[in-house]
Amino acid sequence: MAQSLYMKQQEFQRKADEITRKAPEEITQDDARELQSKESRARGGIRPPKGSLSAEAQSIADQNAKPGSIGGDAYVTHEDAAAAQSAESRIFGGQIPKGSLASQMKSAAGELDNAVRGDMNRG
Repeated sequence: MAQSLYMKQQEFQRKADEITRKAPEEITQDDARELQSKESRARGGIRPPKGSLSAEAQSIADQNAKPGSIGGDAYVTHEDAAAAQSAESRIFGGQIPKGSLASQMKSAAGELDNAVRGDMNRG
């Protein structure tokens, strides 16, 4: 028997609640794929649009999957950090958790700026 649209929406909501309770750095590619699948079903088979909850979760999962995404030899700009903060703010209802990926990115961007300014002052 076909599952009702209401039930599909409830499944999406349960998965969304589960993912939004996670720290951003814990969101995986599998989480994002499952959320996108459930969101698509809840929308009657229509792929979720850019800026949707599942698209933002995918963006965070993509960042988490990059080796050395924070630390190591990664270079993060203030624009990168602002985009991550915007995504996390939408996912977490306007709140950006302390220690989140966006917070780490903002810190890394500041460190990069300081390093560049330090090199300029030496040269």
